[in-house]
Amino acid sequence: MSFIAYDIGFLVAFIAALIIFLYVKRSNLKRQGLLYLYPTKIGIKIIDTASTKYARILRPLQYVIIASGYILMAVAVWTIYKLSVMYLGP
Repeated sequence: MSFIAYDIGFLVAFIAALIIFLYVKRSNLKRQGLLYLYPTKIGIKIIDTASTKYARILRPLQYVIIASGYILMAVAVWTIYKLSVMYLGP
């Protein structure tokens, strides 16, 4: 039972730190659809470099990459659900 108290304590601490970080950096947040993104110059530079350098490989595989992303996201949600049921169950 004491581990649940630690879990909840760490969850509250993480959420508080996240809220403080996002409040301080709120001018850099960008809304895209339902998500709020925090773009960095390093990440944008890496994405641009990789997309131009490997365009010949990535262009034919774009639909495979998108489909695998959806499949992997569904597997991740299913795994989180199963772990939650296992963790909270009797």
